[in-house]
Amino acid sequence: MHWQSDVAVADWIAARLSDDWTQDHSMHMVVPRDFEAYARIFHPATRRTLPGGVVPSADDIARMSDDDSRRVIAQFVDSRVSWEKTAEAFGTTMHALAQWHALTAAAEPYQDALGPDGAEYTGGEQGFLEPELLAAIVQTAVEHTSTPRSGFAAVWAGWGDLVGSLRPIDSASGGETPHASFLSRIRKSMMNNPYGKEVWQPGIVADDVSRGPRLELPGREYVLFSASPGVFAYPTWQESVLWQDPHHTSRTHSPALLWPADEAWIVVSEIDWDSTVVGGSAELIAALLADERLEAWELPAGALLTADADTING
Repeated sequence: MHWQSDVAVADWIAARLSDDWTQDHSMHMVVPRDFEAYARIFHPATRRTLPGGVVPSADDIARMSDDDSRRVIAQFVDSRVSWEKTAEAFGTTMHALAQWHALTAAAEPYQDALGPDGAEYTGGEQGFLEPELLAAIVQTAVEHTSTPRSGFAAVWAGWGDLVGSLRPIDSASGGETPHASFLSRIRKSMMNNPYGKEVWQPGIVADDVSRGPRLELPGREYVLFSASPGVFAYPTWQESVLWQDPHHTSRTHSPALLWPADEAWIVVSEIDWDSTVVGGSAELIAALLADERLEAWELPAGALLTADADTING
């Protein structure tokens, strides 16, 4: 695996994406067109229970005494739950275009929801596919490419810890979010305040990678790596990638785009989605749909995955 400075290898993706997000809100904003079939892999949800009681809301916990809140929180039991089981709990219908807030009658997209069973349900994480699930996808996908040992992985450049950048000198201790850093720049006078001076703060990747060419697609920017797809067929792939978080290996970012050199398929974990879309041959998609490790549904080309796409649950 190495940094890929020649981003032209991804030109085929740009040519098959929607170039006007104001007119086309389909999944092809980020997923290339013209694959034979597509699958949507739902990121696992979380079910939180309180033995012998109903899970209190964050507001309820805030009104408790410190001792009571600690006692209640200590009793929480979290477990992974599928979207289908979540739909059963709420009496709604699971389907390929399901949206979390419609499935759970939550007021806002991605909001936690209290189920009729007294458990709290939290939707799948946006932009992060669990390593073992990515491995499950790739274990099947490498059987459907002529170049299983040659391919590319793109990581969204917007993660605050990934690439180095110029930041105010007083943020050098770390822990400051990009938004907080931006606000601090506004508050400080760069001419009069010596602590407002910007200095280079390194990211996870090497400085030459941070300063080098980026893969630019409509609305998104990525750091591109040349990588054997087979690397991701192992659940421990986070330990071998060049963007591994040295402090939190288990939270190393998922590749937003992953494809073999022959462009036979692509795996897209869009940062704003709580699911991953795979495009490829009909045979590949059928194999993914049959994999019991994945909660996968077939998507039609041009499918909408926007907040209002779930017309079944309303």
